[in-house]
Amino acid sequence: MNAFPARSRGASILAFLVLLAGCKPAPAPPAKILPTPTVAAAPIVPAPTAVPLPPSEPARPAATPEISRAELQREVDAAEKRLLAAYQSLDARRKALAGKSGPELDAYNREAAAYQSERAALGQRQTRLRALITAEQQAEQVAGERDVPAKQLLSRLRSAVGARDVVAQMRALSEAQALRDRPSFPAINALAVELFARVTFADFARPAATAPTPPPTDRAEEAAAVTEQIRAIVDRLPERILASGVSKGAVAWQVREPGKRLDWKAVTAEDITTNQEMRWRTRLVSVDLDNANTEYYRGDDTEYNLATAFFYTDLKRPKKHLTPEDITKLIPLYQRLGALESEQRTVAAPRPLQQNPDAGRNWEQWQVLRDSWPR
Repeated sequence: MNAFPARSRGASILAFLVLLAGCKPAPAPPAKILPTPTVAAAPIVPAPTAVPLPPSEPARPAATPEISRAELQREVDAAEKRLLAAYQSLDARRKALAGKSGPELDAYNREAAAYQSERAALGQRQTRLRALITAEQQAEQVAGERDVPAKQLLSRLRSAVGARDVVAQMRALSEAQALRDRPSFPAINALAVELFARVTFADFARPAATAPTPPPTDRAEEAAAVTEQIRAIVDRLPERILASGVSKGAVAWQVREPGKRLDWKAVTAEDITTNQEMRWRTRLVSVDLDNANTEYYRGDDTEYNLATAFFYTDLKRPKKHLTPEDITKLIPLYQRLGALESEQRTVAAPRPLQQNPDAGRNWEQWQVLRDSWPR
């Protein structure tokens, strides 16, 4: 016989079902929606404000010691243009994104961070470029100093060629062999090849050269430079006056004859002052260039001077009146120009004609030098 009545079994089953239902897991609460990032949560990386921008190309490797200065310069120039456009674009987007959020802001921040990285990389390239430029300048300076002996020898060689002194040519070319690594050696070599092709034994056998010594080239160049310094003082125009402010009674300027070369060493300050022609001191001076163009100058600011007229380049116009300070500057320049012109006029006295007893020996040395010359 069943120990439990049917009613009890039913009640037990009902209780078990109730208990089983109470053991089921409770449903999960709905997921919390996180707030959309704001400008405060995801700040916009500010666009750089320093201009000019340090340019660099992110995809290219950093400059290496092997890269040439010219190539690095081209890369830097190209990157500067590209990063300037990128900077302008980022700056415009930054202003438009202020106070906003979302994917567009994230993309901007990534690009701005990449831009900052490129700028830093470019700064390294610019430093390298400056170092290369400095190294080139130092190398040029050193090369120029090392080239001084070669330049001096080239001047000697040209003077010997002008004097037709083959012995002096041979001595200069013998010394030039030790200067093959100097910048001026190609010019020496070009002249040497020409001499080796045309000099013969007869050039060594003929009597000693009697041609006068040509003036040194450096003296002629200095004389030209001093002449320009003098012209900068005496060949200036006076200050012009507007035609609207000119009344009648101006004195017409008369075109003068060109000045003559003087013995500049003998010209004194008194000579210059005495020759200052200023007949129109209290008047106005007019210069008629053509029928429709007239210039006016104050008479007390103009002059014509026989002691300086040699250096005038335009005789149609008056020259600016020389002050005592101007004349003080002129005197040492006149003295130097006179000394240089005297040196240029001085030539070596012709030597007496005589046969050259060393022609055979010198010719042999010349042949050895010619055959050993670098090709």
